[in-house]
Amino acid sequence: MCPAHSLARRSALSHAAVAAAAYLLGHRAGALESQPPAEPDDDSVWREGEFEEHRAREAAAKAALLEHLRHRSYVRLAPSRVAGVGVVALVDIPAETDPFVPPNAHLCRAEQSIPLTSDELQSLPPPVLEHVLSFHDSTPGRVPVNACGTVTMDASW
Repeated sequence: MCPAHSLARRSALSHAAVAAAAYLLGHRAGALESQPPAEPDDDSVWREGEFEEHRAREAAAKAALLEHLRHRSYVRLAPSRVAGVGVVALVDIPAETDPFVPPNAHLCRAEQSIPLTSDELQSLPPPVLEHVLSFHDSTPGRVPVNACGTVTMDASW
């Protein structure tokens, strides 16, 4: 097996394992993790109209999510004969469609990478190094690694 195919196979398996573990542990990264605000009362600290604006944003986000789930959810992680685990289609994907476009993209956190040198990578425990390399493409002497580590990976990786 060529190195590129080996890396792709390890990458697919690692992505699935991390995503599944993150989901099972309830640590999926998300911008809507806070508790919903309490209803305003006589002593409310809400500015005039702020609560209604919040509820309107919540309703719009929910509508976008439901529209996405009903009409634009195309892929999931699943067993694959090609790579052990991979991204597979849930439904037919229309031509020229990017299956990884999320609903409410403005609520998604920006993904940032931090380049690590070969020396920095070699300081990692061997199993962690292998795991990091299975997620990230490398250039000679450096590997850009997700700033949040490997726990925030999902099917889009």
